[in-house]
This record gives sequence, C-alpha cells and structure tokens, in this order.
Amino acid sequence: MLVKYAAIKPGKRPKWNPRSYRLIALLPTLGKGLERVIARRLAFEAIERGTIHHNYVCATPKRSATDLILSLVDEIEDSLLNKKETVTLATFDVKRAFDAVHPIRMVKRLIDQKWPTKVCRWVQSFLDG
Repeated sequence: MLVKYAAIKPGKRPKWNPRSYRLIALLPTLGKGLERVIARRLAFEAIERGTIHHNYVCATPKRSATDLILSLVDEIEDSLLNKKETVTLATFDVKRAFDAVHPIRMVKRLIDQKWPTKVCRWVQSFLDG
C-alpha cells in the first residue's frame, strides 16, 4: 500500500493519525433539543388545562402574533361599530419578566394548579440549575 504524506505544518499532527482528532461534547446540543420538546409539551398542557389565557399567543402551539392581531382588530371593530364604545389599548413589554421569577414561588404555583409531580420537580430542577 502506497501512502502519500503531505507536508505537515510544524506543531500540527497529521490528519491520518487518530490522535489528531478530539471528541466534541454533544450534551449541550442534546440538552437544547430536550428543552424544546419539554417546553412544547408544557405549553400544550397549559393550553389544555386553561392555565394560559385564550388570548395569549407567545410560545404556544398553533397560535401566532397574526392570530392575536386578528383577535384585537375583531374586538376593536365590534366595540366601535356595533356597541358604539370608546376603545383603549394598553400594551406591556415583558421580554425579561420571567428572568426574575422566584423558583420556589413558581413551583408552588404549579403545584396549586395541580400539575403532575414529575413536571413540578423537573421545573424546580431546571430553575435551580
């Protein structure tokens, strides 16, 4: 068998040598995937249980900002045209609101809402670590 060796830079290992390669850590990648699966399942459960208000659309399955806008327009048109009422709209930016959630209070709320014990323990573990 004829093996050709290319010029190797000083300090570099040849590519044919298994020691030239190092393992990559896939745990963070797998963890992110698991997080997404669990977040979707929790959102679905929250909708099914009625924990999330029917007008809430962020990070929930089969609901989008377009749905929210259409609902808002429908409410405004109904109030202005049919009921002849004045309409007021207040909006809030809560982008970082959940970064300050107290972990014990969050888990207590889940328990009070009768979430499964496994879910409550998982959320507590997630918030602790």
